[in-house]
Amino acid sequence: MSENSKYQNQFNFHGNIGNLNAGDTTIKGDQIGIQHNTPSKKSLNESTNETSTQPQKILILAATPHNLRLDKEIRSIEECIQRAVRRDLFKVEIKTAVRSQDIRRAIAEEKPQIVHFCGHGLEDGSLLLEDDGGNEKPVSSSGLAALFQMHADYVKCVVLNACHSIKAAEAICQYINYAVGMNQPIQDTSAIEFAEGFYDGLGYDSEKQDMFQRAFQEGLVALKLDIKLDNISQAEIPVMKTKY
Repeated sequence: MSENSKYQNQFNFHGNIGNLNAGDTTIKGDQIGIQHNTPSKKSLNESTNETSTQPQKILILAATPHNLRLDKEIRSIEECIQRAVRRDLFKVEIKTAVRSQDIRRAIAEEKPQIVHFCGHGLEDGSLLLEDDGGNEKPVSSSGLAALFQMHADYVKCVVLNACHSIKAAEAICQYINYAVGMNQPIQDTSAIEFAEGFYDGLGYDSEKQDMFQRAFQEGLVALKLDIKLDNISQAEIPVMKTKY
């Protein structure tokens, strides 16, 4: 397996990302339920305003760099950001062939607001990364939660676009405002459709809705509009968890 490679698209931004106001939320497929347990608006607004004049960095982590689906997913995300109405809002960093130490270092060095993982997951909630020899290495959901706990000051949303990643999302959202995971295996084409919809929605100019909830719902709509879906609706697989 090739050593880590890093690519980047940079965009300059001077704007506002909106407020993060959400209750205790589980959003899933056709059922979008919000149970309000209102957090401190002051703390959320302060967190948002601190980064409102800086590029919002998206860190994309891919565990297997020579996988056709992952290459296409990364390319799709880049294209969504480039054509976005608010494309100057974001800066994209990409790391491939990631090992556990690479993820730890990348998050600490890049200080992203959004972390997107594309790869594979196991039924116990572990994500498959790589070891030094390029072999698959599972990383537990509790280990991922501990990692993001250290970076909760600036990471606002984590997207785990991998099968069975809901357990990891639940663990991560103890510390991060938003975490998206999959509650069962998801088809490669559906994972890409969801990613495209999510980042399309993230780039839309909407002042009436939280940007991350809007992006998630846009991802669900992208799946529902896919006429190739089988009898088990893939649109019910992505789930958003929130900290509050």
